[in-house]
Amino acid sequence: MATARVTGKPVLLDFSANWCVECKIIDRNVLGNKTVRERMRDIVLIRADMTDYNDDSRALMRRFNVVGPPTMIFLDAQAGREIPETRTVGPVDAETFISKIASARGS
Repeated sequence: MATARVTGKPVLLDFSANWCVECKIIDRNVLGNKTVRERMRDIVLIRADMTDYNDDSRALMRRFNVVGPPTMIFLDAQAGREIPETRTVGPVDAETFISKIASARGS
């Protein structure tokens, strides 16, 4: 978040886990998509690994009102608040995710 504040870039907070099959599909087909990677250049990616479900991971999930992975939340750089209409929960395709990136960037 400190990097985001300094650079003014929005943040993508990505809740995922090694045991999450849909997370692996998103990593490969969405975050691995060439167009998505290009659009993500101006976004700070923070991966919240929920593989080990413990007190810390539960606290982070509570803080952002996350039920479980896969959940991706865009946050504004200055206040760290969720950008409205940019949250994805569950499966998402590259085209839909690109529209979320555009919303997060305000374009």
